Amino acid sequence: GPNNSLAFQLSDAGYDVWMGNVRGNRFSRNHTHLNPDTDVAYWDFSFDEFALIDLPTCLHYVRNVTGAHRLSYVGYSQGTTMALALLSSTPCWDRHLHLAVLLAPVAFVTHITSTLFLKMAHWQAAEWFDRFGVAEFGGHHEVSAEMSAKMCRLSPWLCTKWMQLLCGANPRGNLDAALLPRVMHYLPAGTSVRNMQHWGQAVRSADRTTLRKFDFGNDCEGTTRRVLRGATAAADGPAPPKRCNMKEYGQQEPPAYNLTRITTPLALFTGGQDSLSDPADVSLLLSALTTQLAHYHYEPDYAHLDFGLGADAGERLYPRIIQVLEQGILSKVKVDSSGSHISTK
Repeated sequence: GPNNSLAFQLSDAGYDVWMGNVRGNRFSRNHTHLNPDTDVAYWDFSFDEFALIDLPTCLHYVRNVTGAHRLSYVGYSQGTTMALALLSSTPCWDRHLHLAVLLAPVAFVTHITSTLFLKMAHWQAAEWFDRFGVAEFGGHHEVSAEMSAKMCRLSPWLCTKWMQLLCGANPRGNLDAALLPRVMHYLPAGTSVRNMQHWGQAVRSADRTTLRKFDFGNDCEGTTRRVLRGATAAADGPAPPKRCNMKEYGQQEPPAYNLTRITTPLALFTGGQDSLSDPADVSLLLSALTTQLAHYHYEPDYAHLDFGLGADAGERLYPRIIQVLEQGILSKVKVDSSGSHISTK
């Protein structure tokens, strides 16, 4: 509801709120010519494409429609990864952003403690999906989603335990039990197998302080033949040439995102019980950043889901975020001596 939603609170505070979807989830499956149910090429993306294509496209669209010169960005979980990747690749975005607020920030993931995510990464589950021609991961199915929602209504404790197994647990049991069934009705929302492969690569990485682009490997010979289940080879067309690091990047190793290039002011909100944005990885992120933080806030008992589903987030966290946004805007705005013209630095 309005009191427990950051978007509603921002709107009530006078903000024009735009909410984006990454490609491939249940609300963002349209394409000009590819069919996600039959065309493997549709699913050829990871968070690299989210960050370097989709996010700047969304930001440009908002600027064009609203006429606003500067925007404020709020990202959560993978949304923070997208922002860090974009801002490090294109530092000039600092001319168009007052501030980037990062909730449960994720750049490095070698310290995560999420049992399910660790098992999937180390067993290379996404690679097995890929070998068997499955290109979509966690696609939404109405029947199973309704069953999950029903389970959360009838057995809130079981629903909570399942989500805590993936995302960590607040010792206060802070998840909003009334909200869980509504949320589960929309989950899973779906992504690409390649995106899950990318995250698996990051978890298994020996370099704990580097966020890299997708690793295509160094086998450049032959073609890639993948057929979606239910689709025919003819529907997919000719097999595309195999992608590899030398073809994609001109080097054997996938390039790293240089986080020292970020100049946009950042505000980080982190949790001490977060099993996906582990405090040890957040500490590494803080060490990697050279831009001065506009704000840093630490909630010792918050886990990953508390930032969006916490019963007390509406009172404990969101007003502080709005306050930080206001301060970030004011620090970027300068009024001339006549008081009639506002310009931005």
